[in-house]
Amino acid sequence: MADVFISYERADRVWAERIGEGLRAVGLSSWWDTSVASGEYFNPDVERQLKDCRCVVVIWSEGAYASRWVQAEAVYAYQAGTLVATRLDDVALGYPFSVVQTVDLRNGGVDEVVEGVQLKLGAPVGATRRRRMSTATALSAFCLFASMALSVFRLFTIVEDDWYSEPALIASWVFGAVGAIALFASISRRSSFAAYFGGGVALAFAFAGSVAYTNAAPEDTIASYALPILSFTPGIALLSALFALLARRWR
Repeated sequence: MADVFISYERADRVWAERIGEGLRAVGLSSWWDTSVASGEYFNPDVERQLKDCRCVVVIWSEGAYASRWVQAEAVYAYQAGTLVATRLDDVALGYPFSVVQTVDLRNGGVDEVVEGVQLKLGAPVGATRRRRMSTATALSAFCLFASMALSVFRLFTIVEDDWYSEPALIASWVFGAVGAIALFASISRRSSFAAYFGGGVALAFAFAGSVAYTNAAPEDTIASYALPILSFTPGIALLSALFALLARRWR
């Protein structure tokens, strides 16, 4: 059986998925009913999962609080001492849920819920996530450094125009894109979305950089190409970091 049972209303399923993903990242399994809308009919598998789990995460919203099934699951978890409560809106919770500390997903995010579950289970808090972030940080630093080094190398081979100068420029764009994705994953703490957000930033800036490069002054000099080449790596890192901070606040 799963370590964590997630109780939610169907309209809030995206948050159940995000919490489940966060739990998987720290080695905890989760279960939630995906078969029917909450309250349609009794599913015996739900009762088995609820009784066998080690912790129950309830996602409160106006719809969830109106659901008799979510209410029943929350009452069971409260009485068993396994409840970790979250909220999505300003729903007014009655007793006993009004006296339970509740994580506001609009502010605390999934990480706070995962840490609450770890504390409830007596597990080390955030160890796996820190390792993952350390890996992403190291990868981003390496790739962005390599991208900048290749950009400088390309800049000083323009006049000679050797065969390896253009591959060096392409390689700098590739390293920059990978570095931006890794930087996004590290800052936003949303590795599953890194390819979408960080990759989108990388592609957009790579396109802008290539346009600027190809439309630089026609004179074959270092000064003509210095700005479009050397601005690529810091520009893509800055944009990726800004998007990552926005994504971190959004979740």
